Amino acid sequence: MTPKQTIEAVFSAFADLDLETVYALVDEDIVYQNMAQAPVYGRQALRRMWAGFDSITHLHSDVLNIAAEGEVVLAERLEHLVIGGHDIAVPMAGAFRVRDGKITEWREYYDMPTFERQLGVTHPGAEL
Repeated sequence: MTPKQTIEAVFSAFADLDLETVYALVDEDIVYQNMAQAPVYGRQALRRMWAGFDSITHLHSDVLNIAAEGEVVLAERLEHLVIGGHDIAVPMAGAFRVRDGKITEWREYYDMPTFERQLGVTHPGAEL
């Protein structure tokens, strides 16, 4: 599987709410980061971080642009989620490094307040 196909498989697994397939496609020592937050190191830490995904009842990625060069894949997309009855749409861009069919680095870029407003919560300082 090419790096681009690996990322497309991740998006497909998310659409099926199949996190086990997503975890199978990430390296044991993955570095994952929602930008502007601290990175998470390792598949087990990623599992802990995503523990709240149990409340997601729908997740679909409309991929707007995807480009691959060697091990690096960049994917611009619109994420559609339903979490706890809240219908959410968030523009996102992801940067991925894929080696031997496993994601070793994953960075997500999006506006957290846009996500939180739709979810009905705000981050500290959002009112400023």
